[in-house]
Amino acid sequence: MRGKLWLLALVLALLPGCGERAGLESLPAGEETSTPVETGSPFGALPVTEEGIWNYYLHEMNGYYMIRGITAYEGDYLVELGEGNEGSTMLEWIFGDTGRKVQMTTMGNRREVEIQGRGVLHIRTGGEDTDGEWTVIPRSYTAIAPAEGGYAVEVEETVWMAPGRALRIEGYSERYEQLRDARVDTEGLSFSFIPDTNSMEAFQSFFPACTGAPGFAASLEEETGIFTLRLYNTRLKSGEYTREMAQWASSWDYDGLYPRTIPEGPLGEDNLFLANVEICQDGDDAVITARLTDRAGWFTVDSGNLGYDNIPYLRLRFRERDSMEVECGI
Repeated sequence: MRGKLWLLALVLALLPGCGERAGLESLPAGEETSTPVETGSPFGALPVTEEGIWNYYLHEMNGYYMIRGITAYEGDYLVELGEGNEGSTMLEWIFGDTGRKVQMTTMGNRREVEIQGRGVLHIRTGGEDTDGEWTVIPRSYTAIAPAEGGYAVEVEETVWMAPGRALRIEGYSERYEQLRDARVDTEGLSFSFIPDTNSMEAFQSFFPACTGAPGFAASLEEETGIFTLRLYNTRLKSGEYTREMAQWASSWDYDGLYPRTIPEGPLGEDNLFLANVEICQDGDDAVITARLTDRAGWFTVDSGNLGYDNIPYLRLRFRERDSMEVECGI
């Protein structure tokens, strides 16, 4: 008989609403849901609270980041973090129901941040310095917190800039490059780059960490309409591609790409946006000049690599002022 009673008690304890759960039902209404749930969340009890966020960054993170702001959104939180008194910040999204933390941006400056949903931010960046020049390529993108993982996925949009906006993008100051191709195309200007072979030191400087297009400056002289692009540390004429260079760069294939010379003078035929395009060597820099036509309302800059981290490219693409493609113009 005792065995049967023990078995009956065990079954009742396992049924929904019985045992420990049945004891909770006798509590006043709302008492169960208002009690924070202790979990493994770094922010303490769930749902996450602002107090838990402050405690985490001040104590658990030993004050490594300073909280610059907390924005609540449908039970979640967008936290802006900085280091010391520096101006740049990064953004993290904290899901209130689970305590999951997602890094939405790296350290940097942002012109606009719009919350478009839980874990979804639309971000626009700029890089103006005191002289009114863009010192980084402006960006417009959507950062989306993934279902799993701690870093946001970024969906880029094309940012179009007015040609009158001066642009000065610093590259690796000690890297030297050789123009492989330079041409006027349908949309604007296209360039590709290979190592400078005028010396072994210049050749090796092409590979500081990864290859990339050179730093450059773009500006417009309003009175004449002359657009100038200066490619820093970029040569039009190569030296000899030696066996020593080929052996040193055995992981990259440059066979058949040397010798290479881009003649000074006219670069190509006019297009809708550019006329009288010319190129010349000015000290260590390659300089391209062109007269903008009345159709040149916007331009954007693309860069990347044509090969396996060995032939970077740079493109300047133009559009008319009322182009249907220009959704984000600065």
